Amino acid sequence: MAQVHVPANSYCYTKLKYLHYGLGSISKLPETVKSLGASRAMILTGKSLAKVPIFEDISKALGPVHVASFTEIGQHSAIADIKAVLEIIKEKNADLLIALGGGSPTDATKAISYYMNQSTGQGFLKIIAIPTTLSAAEYTQIAGYTNEEGHKVGVIDPELAPDAVILDGNLTAYTPARLWLSSGIRALDHGVETLYRQPTVAFPVIELALASIPQLFVNLLKSHADPSDLEARQQLLNAAYLSLSPNLWLNPFAFGLSHSLGHKIGSTYHIPHGITSCLTLAKSVALKARHSDPYSQENLTRAVKRLKAEIGDVLPAVTAANEPEASRGGVILSQYIEDLIERLGLSTTLAEWKVPKSDLEDIAKMIAGDGAAGDEGQPSVIQVHELLKSI
Repeated sequence: MAQVHVPANSYCYTKLKYLHYGLGSISKLPETVKSLGASRAMILTGKSLAKVPIFEDISKALGPVHVASFTEIGQHSAIADIKAVLEIIKEKNADLLIALGGGSPTDATKAISYYMNQSTGQGFLKIIAIPTTLSAAEYTQIAGYTNEEGHKVGVIDPELAPDAVILDGNLTAYTPARLWLSSGIRALDHGVETLYRQPTVAFPVIELALASIPQLFVNLLKSHADPSDLEARQQLLNAAYLSLSPNLWLNPFAFGLSHSLGHKIGSTYHIPHGITSCLTLAKSVALKARHSDPYSQENLTRAVKRLKAEIGDVLPAVTAANEPEASRGGVILSQYIEDLIERLGLSTTLAEWKVPKSDLEDIAKMIAGDGAAGDEGQPSVIQVHELLKSI
């Protein structure tokens, strides 16, 4: 797998060429296809989206360029689906993949492009991502999928990053409320965990992540209160971009503790991506606040200050008076996150997802020794085990 090693104090963009955003921006799809030099497009999505009008509208907008569809992409992008699509692409001679939906269709599309190049040696396929959730998978060059053994694995190559992304809040109106809101917590997970990934994260990424956090908080609450508020939906799509802005970092698999836990429990126990963040993010932030380097602790404190300055009127009254000053900001942030998840009606437990208590220690051992945790101050097995027992 090809990786780009970006030197310290440097920033490198992905190959994303077009980012269209705003209500009605889906109208730019045909011209985007043409600009990418593609002529045979295949749409990939899941069963639910295939049944709503936007799927048919996109197909009609493409006209004769649309040569095939695959509407069976499931949760966590199964390898069986990926192999099935590879055969269709070869049969139809498709040169462009359009990922419509959440993280699973997008990850599957990237994995398909990877394996298509592996099998033919003729290069990667063009990709346009049209997200209808807030998972932000469309901004990375990583493709996560589930292998034959049911384990979450991934491939990476700079060429896997989509060539174009279209963010149209109108298209999210059919996304189920729980999926929409929980994927917003996933975006929040991206933004927050970016803050303690020193030294692999360039300063523009840190600043954009900090900007995303208040926008996600306030617009998730607006969208929950009024699901028909399309402007709030658009602002959430924009904030998801900020939370995981396109960049080629040193170790793309090294995110943070919450992501590592989510990868382990998600595919194993069939827990959706967004819900894994609802389970793990707040507790992970509290642990990182208490056991991290000063740079990361300061970033977490900056996030709290920004939240108070921009949306203080919607935040709960919480304190952490007994915490040392260095960890206080991060602990307060964890409480804000926990309160947000509760207000969105997304609070849940590992027991509700039938994760056996007897499995928790083994999960902790995998995480504590997993390069995917990857941040400084990597937690111990005991710390992760205690965290899991508290969820």
